[in-house]
Amino acid sequence: MNKVKLKGSRYIIRLLELLQIKDIFAYPGGAILPIYDEIPHSSMRHILVRHEQAAAFAAEGYARVTGEIGVCLATSGPGATNLVTGIADAWADSIPLLALTGQVMTHLIGTDAFQETDMSGICIPITKKAFLMKHIKDAPKILSEAYKIALSGRPGPVLVDIPRDVQGMEIELDEGWEQFIKVPIIERLDNTDSEQLEKAKLLISQAKKPLIIAGHGNLLSNSWKEIREFVKNERIPAVSTILGIGVFEANNPLYFSWLGMHGMKYANDAVQDADVIIALGIRFDDRITFKLDKFAPKAKIVHVDIDKSEYGKNVPTMAFIHSDLKLFFNNFPNIFLLIIFTKSCQITTCIFFYKFCLIVLCKLL
Repeated sequence: MNKVKLKGSRYIIRLLELLQIKDIFAYPGGAILPIYDEIPHSSMRHILVRHEQAAAFAAEGYARVTGEIGVCLATSGPGATNLVTGIADAWADSIPLLALTGQVMTHLIGTDAFQETDMSGICIPITKKAFLMKHIKDAPKILSEAYKIALSGRPGPVLVDIPRDVQGMEIELDEGWEQFIKVPIIERLDNTDSEQLEKAKLLISQAKKPLIIAGHGNLLSNSWKEIREFVKNERIPAVSTILGIGVFEANNPLYFSWLGMHGMKYANDAVQDADVIIALGIRFDDRITFKLDKFAPKAKIVHVDIDKSEYGKNVPTMAFIHSDLKLFFNNFPNIFLLIIFTKSCQITTCIFFYKFCLIVLCKLL
């Protein structure tokens, strides 16, 4: 079989193309120039930013809007550390991000070389995984794994730090090697426990004032159609977190805006008056709970989330369903059909009254 030789930088760019990366937000610098110089010869669109932090935030915004992985690129040292704020933001909001950074040559790592920073070490607390690519032969495995990790389960950022000499290495490959590079299949997670599921059914069937809190997870899992259908069928009123805005149409009669510090009074009153809260894809952060011991004092919590570490993390949870929300809705479309309209009537009327009064007051003022 014929062999082909590729420079490491060209090989990395070709691998990104094969992973179907279409756009890259980048700022040049010495330790990343070999890769940077290959971008114009690729199919990827290059968006030049004016500061590395802008590259991270632009890639994050791209991922939020498209649902695809956002890719940013910067040089070593201060260039790389300028990405950190955007990476941390992607971590906080569960945004799939691939951050590529240049690094000093492998033999200089650990010597305090010019513009050397331990980016993989710095980013461990704010990434799902941080890689240091020590040899060009590791590129396919690392980049494919980084892509899959960023998009799988609860999405988030992944860092790949690439020393300059790795970018300059030559690699010999079999002709037609590209056919063996496949875009990783992103599997949706469903670890629903039957006992927890039965407990959730029972709690909701007994509820007199049930309320849904919809979070960012509904958008990340692309389950907004399913939750809208669920609310329509079950006639359960709903509020959202700020990051959950867009899950429901603003004119949905069962949607009562967002809750929390920056939310609506009637939405917060609904939470405080509910006897069962169905929390879908939220993390119960302090912007919505404030004082934990005062949050939803009458409510039993049913929580559906893809991240098991959220189970009871901030508020006591009576039933936790560990599942991707889209799978949850698809696998259990009639799970709560035993709830009848009259059980949600009281809280719906109460919220409607608050909303109506607020509208009238605004018009009078």
